[in-house]
Order: sequence, then structure tokens, then C-alpha cells
Amino acid sequence: MDSATPIHALQGLKVLEFSMGVAGPHAAFLCAQHGADVVKVEPHHGDWCRTLGQPRGDLSAFFIAYNRGKRSIAIDMKDPEALEAVKAMARQADIIIEAYRPGVMARFGLDYATVSAGNPGVIYLSVNGFGSTGPLVDAPATDTVLQGFAGIMYSNRDAQGEPQRIDHVLIDVITGLYGFQTLLTALLNKNQAGGAGRHLECSLLKSAMAFQAGKILEDVLEGGTRPVYVPVGIFATEDGRVSISVRGDDHFAALCRLLGRADLVDGGEYATAAMRVERADVLLPQLRAEFAKHSTRRLCALLSDAGILHAPVNSYADLLAHEQTQAVDAVRWHQHNGVGEVLPLAATPGSPGDLFLSDAPHIGEHTREAMMDWGVSAANVDVLLASGAIPSSASH
Repeated sequence: MDSATPIHALQGLKVLEFSMGVAGPHAAFLCAQHGADVVKVEPHHGDWCRTLGQPRGDLSAFFIAYNRGKRSIAIDMKDPEALEAVKAMARQADIIIEAYRPGVMARFGLDYATVSAGNPGVIYLSVNGFGSTGPLVDAPATDTVLQGFAGIMYSNRDAQGEPQRIDHVLIDVITGLYGFQTLLTALLNKNQAGGAGRHLECSLLKSAMAFQAGKILEDVLEGGTRPVYVPVGIFATEDGRVSISVRGDDHFAALCRLLGRADLVDGGEYATAAMRVERADVLLPQLRAEFAKHSTRRLCALLSDAGILHAPVNSYADLLAHEQTQAVDAVRWHQHNGVGEVLPLAATPGSPGDLFLSDAPHIGEHTREAMMDWGVSAANVDVLLASGAIPSSASH
């Protein structure tokens, strides 16, 4: 096969998604990006992620990012006939992804034990906050909650030692990646061993801890209160900021010389990494004063010539416009249905390019089509429409 030919590794697989927010939807999105038929089951008002920030109709930035390529059905699962239709779809699923609190799916009769009784080959992923056991099993969990609980805010302290929230749903995104990874390993095992389904769990807590494995060990072994080496991090320039990483003694010497501060090397006080860490409070203000004398462009040129690890601290606008971003096709621009602006979509590594520019669904956009594709009769869909279990706006 030509290396340019798209590989739809999950083509032919049916994925039924019961999740909102980012973590579960991200795992399902990755399935869609690799060719699976992903049907997202939503309440009449839709996934709450649709309303984050400043939405365009029923689409928000985060919803678009993690729901492209899916089909949406809008249905009231509290309606007995609607629930039976959803259960029939669950019997057709190769994969089910749910992200409710432990016990919620069981109340609908859509838990793994019940579904697998009629669909023994199903691979069933439960995404939750703190796991399915323990004292916090029923505690509400969001990315912000877990950033605090799992030590990320503690690790991200400011200069005054105050813990800081990272302004991104980092743990949700990572949990989606780990969730997709567990699905793929279960699929491989099923194909190799033959036939057996499996119930998988991926919690925000375990994902956050796995992501931080090195920092957690560092805290235990070293106290976690000192930098590993100096200088590292952000330095203000005349007109912006650069991020540098200077670990080796030779690189430190080169940095000092290009800044016109060979005396910092010749004096011997900062000759080793350990000495630089020990004297960071004296060294760093001197370096910062020199960085501030140069423009970002000039400084980056000097650092490049000296072979010192660095990058300008870019805004997203800078990043999107950079020739390197364009050279590796890291972003593609797309006119999304229902959104006025042309949107920059960050490429998912390894996903087929032909599926990348698909749209995220509107609420219930594919209700009739998807339900019938999954074995629900047209007559049954009409009954659910007439009863209001499916909203009239989702009668496509």
C-alpha cells in the first residue's frame, strides 16, 4: 500500500458514545478519526460542552475540537420506548464509551454486565473521575477538581509558591488519550484471542497520575522543591519572551559568552549544573538583565548559532502563522457548518487526512439516519418522534 493512502484502521466498527465534556468525547473522536462509525447519544439539550465559552449556535470551540466525524442522536432515555431503542443499538455496538458517574448506566440497564449479556463481544469503556471504588467514587469530578486533587496545581506553583491552575482541560484531554489507548489494546487482544469483550475503566485520577509519573517520583526522591537544572524556562526579551533549556556546562558557557557575560564562566562559581542550581538566586537575575537587552528575533538567532535549546514564546496566532507549523501540515483550515469563521484544526498525529476535516454534529442532526443504520425501524423512530422522546428538530 502506498504510504500516502489513508489507513482507516477502525473502519467497520460501530461505536456508541454516552459522554459529555472532553475526556470521553476525545476517546470517541479518536475512534472516528480512524474510521469508526461513532454515534453520540445526547439528551434533547445536547452535550453541555456545546455551551462552553462563546458558542456559535449549538457548537463551541471545545465541542468542535473533540466531536468531529461523529453522528448525533438526540433522545430522552427516560422514556421507556426510547430506552429500548437505545438498548437495541447497544446490542449492535462493537465499542461503547460512557462517562457518567459509576452506577448511572446500570440504572438505565446499559451497564457492561447487562449489555454484554446480549452482546458478549462488546468492548466497553467507562470514563470517570475518581474510579469505581473508594471513598470518592461518587464525588463530582472535573478537570479543575483533578488538577487540584492530583497535584498538578501544586507542581505548577508561581514565584511566590502559590499553586496555579493550568488554563486548559489538560487532564480531560490526557484521559481521552489513555482511554483510546486502552480501547486499542483491547481490540488487538480480542482479534488475537478471539471473540471476548471486556469492560475497561479510565479515570481522570489515574490518568493524571500516570501523566505525572516522573514528577511524582521526583517529589519523593528529591523533595521536588528545586529545579533540575538552571537556567531553564521563560526569559523576557526586549520585545517578548523566549523559553530556554540550558543543562550542559558547555551550553551554559556558550550562553554566557553570547550574552557578553564570559565572567560568569571564568569565575568558576557556576561551573557545574549543581553549582548553578545552588546559586540560582544570584545567577538568574544577572541572566535576565542580559536577555532584556536583545530583541526576541536577534536572541533566537544567537541561540540557534550557539546550539542552545530555545524557542520564542508564541501566541496561538504566532504558532498558526509559523512556517514550521505549515511545513509539517500541523493545522488545516476548515469552513465548519454553522460557524462563520474559517477554523484552524490541529492535526491528530497518525490519523488519516481524509477524515480530518469532518464536521462536528449539531444536536440530533443524524437521529433518524443513525438509528435506522443501527437497526431501529423507521416506524419505531416515527413513534418516538410522535411521543416527543425524539425532538422534532431531530427528525432528519
